[in-house]
Amino acid sequence: MISPSVAIDYLLDPIGKREIHDESVELAVDALRKQIPQKPVQSKEPRFGMGYEYHDWVCPTCGKYLAPEFANRSNIHHCKCGQAIDWSKND
Repeated sequence: MISPSVAIDYLLDPIGKREIHDESVELAVDALRKQIPQKPVQSKEPRFGMGYEYHDWVCPTCGKYLAPEFANRSNIHHCKCGQAIDWSKND
């Protein structure tokens, strides 16, 4: 995979750089897709704490931890991978 800076250079000036076209477009599309908010997913395995069983919310793109089920999530807008998160139907 090429670096984002190489893809940007190509997209701004594609003349004579056909060999990196597909990778540049793929990288740009991936970045644009992450700007579309996605609903987080609940983890499959429950966790236990303070006498309660609960599930964590994870990123739908990379699967990384976002927040526990009971937490205030109003300040979490993006995952570390860059995916925008839509909490609207999970609150």
